[in-house]
Amino acid sequence: MLLYEWAWLQQHLEDLQLCQTNGAMAQAAGGSQHVNQLLLQAEGCLQALEAECQARDLQPQRLAHSVASGEHAREVSNSAIRQAWGLVG
Repeated sequence: MLLYEWAWLQQHLEDLQLCQTNGAMAQAAGGSQHVNQLLLQAEGCLQALEAECQARDLQPQRLAHSVASGEHAREVSNSAIRQAWGLVG
């Protein structure tokens, strides 16, 4: 799950950075101040996640598997995504 969450956070950060540079998107996301707060929160989560991956000797990397932008690993409902990431159970 950690590798999925890392990929999810990478995509989330890219989306937030895009929001930050597009006024209409920033407004739709609650305003530029809110987007900046979300960016700081996501960056903090990414640092913590990378520390946990390092502690477990996992090497996060970009994979061709897609992520479900609205779902964290424990919530993924798409069976093809679950299978691609090995999220069984």
